[in-house]
Amino acid sequence: MALDAILDTRFYFSYYNPEDENVAKWTKRIVQLASRGAIRLGSSIVTITELYRTMEKLIGVKTVEMRIKSARAFNIIFIPVTEEVAIRKLA
Repeated sequence: MALDAILDTRFYFSYYNPEDENVAKWTKRIVQLASRGAIRLGSSIVTITELYRTMEKLIGVKTVEMRIKSARAFNIIFIPVTEEVAIRKLA
């Protein structure tokens, strides 16, 4: 499974609360490309924990759940963390 990019928690913050218009356009473009299958994106499953820990207090559990489901609907996969995954090359 070759990926084009790994998205960290910061990407999701930038997507939902962009610092400026350029960041908003860039993050939306990345998600659009993934949703069309033009690029393959992934995030560590640890990102889900980080999203809950940081966003839950601000927007609530249900909204965080919806955002994670939305990421999956846009073809972003969440990769479990194992030692094997940690040492595997992304090629």
